Amino acid sequence: METPQEAADRILSVYWDGTLPVNPIQIANDMGLDVYASGDIPDGGGVIKKVNGHPSIYICKNDSTVRQRFTIFHEIGHYVLGHYDEYGEMQRTYGFRYNQNEVDADEFAAEMLMPRSYVISCVNKGYTFKKMQDIFQASSPAMSRRLRGLGLV
Repeated sequence: METPQEAADRILSVYWDGTLPVNPIQIANDMGLDVYASGDIPDGGGVIKKVNGHPSIYICKNDSTVRQRFTIFHEIGHYVLGHYDEYGEMQRTYGFRYNQNEVDADEFAAEMLMPRSYVISCVNKGYTFKKMQDIFQASSPAMSRRLRGLGLV
């Protein structure tokens, strides 16, 4: 079974054109996933589900662009990491506060949105936190978690 890092590396190598910021809608579409903005997503975020046998991602239309970008990659993470059954339903674990599938989808999304080697390069070049946020089109919390997760702060 692939780790979130391995899965993200594989998807980036196949579907990413190498330009920054990484385009989540283009990658989703190239993977055969449709992306829709919806007002029916409670509490923001997103969901991936099969509609007429076709996997589609729904994101909250009221979320900021940077949150939508992360959410799309998070949902792609669920998809490529196999968190769905053959009917397209999310495999849920109830009764636990900690959900490894959510952690893994977040790790996948962070790697997709802010590819490891590019983040390291930006830090080595002395880029400011704000400049990195702009380059990757990432929220402040996502950028901060990414830098901490990579041991760069």
